[in-house]
Amino acid sequence: MAVCGRCGAQLRLSAAAIDVHPPRASVRAKRLRRWFPRYRLMAVLHGAVAGLTAFRSPDFDWDRLPAGVYLRMVVPGWPQRYLGQLQRGRVMLWLYVALLGLGILSIGTTFGALVLGTALAVHISSMMDVLWPAAHGWRTRSLAILVCVAAVGTVVYLPPIWAASQFVGVRRIALTAGPLHAGDAILYRPGGSAEVGDVVLYEIAEAGVQARTPAGYPAYYRVQGQFIDRIVAGPGQAIVWKQRRLQIDGQSSPHQPLHPSAVTADLQFTVPAGYYGILPSTQPQDAPRFPPEIWQAMSLVPQRQILGRVVLRQRPIWRWGRL
Repeated sequence: MAVCGRCGAQLRLSAAAIDVHPPRASVRAKRLRRWFPRYRLMAVLHGAVAGLTAFRSPDFDWDRLPAGVYLRMVVPGWPQRYLGQLQRGRVMLWLYVALLGLGILSIGTTFGALVLGTALAVHISSMMDVLWPAAHGWRTRSLAILVCVAAVGTVVYLPPIWAASQFVGVRRIALTAGPLHAGDAILYRPGGSAEVGDVVLYEIAEAGVQARTPAGYPAYYRVQGQFIDRIVAGPGQAIVWKQRRLQIDGQSSPHQPLHPSAVTADLQFTVPAGYYGILPSTQPQDAPRFPPEIWQAMSLVPQRQILGRVVLRQRPIWRWGRL
């Protein structure tokens, strides 16, 4: 045949147009290749993975896949596009991006965990789709997929997960208390550095206080757990809480607790060094009426027990925003 039956291209060399001036790499491309020899890197990676896996799984057809496929597995759909499967690669990429974005917006909830797990499944499916035709037998396929998933997980997912854990944490509210509702997801920045006026996540270690009930009976109160509220005073400042009005060092303070009506006792004390003054106003609706001694004990929080500064209420979306 003189022409291709599919595309109509000339099959005779004498009739084909040959460009004697082929395109050449630009100066910038040459410089980038010197600093980042991606072709050599892909060849080394291909040889290393082939040598590691072929020793145990000789049934893998390494010649079937070009070396560039393995580095492109870091992005779902990229290997498919590299192999010419444009539509399949596009579907995998945009499905992954949509699921990842929805999962990040819903982080801290069961729905968010399910969506992020589905996004990870799409990524693994992209790798399986490429590796499956080259492997023969379920053992070889399983080994090849495990090796690639472990490598991609170590390179792509572990670093951002670790970095995110250093800058943001998530807490889900279990009980309705003040402005917080059961099911809310709170994002906070880990660390003990905080200032007066910040809403913080803090912890009250187990502590017991002897006091009397509002009816006058002797009682022993034990307080512990994690709470969210606003810092109203720093070390050395005098707090006066009377008739649900806050004064700091004799002046009215703009920094009110999150749920002022929940603090039912009148208080007057000075914050010692190394402590913060936090009136624990985010109490459940069925919380007992504590005597002033208990309110004062709960309001003195050591600096080491400040777990982090609350950034915003991330869920639900219709109440998204700062506290």
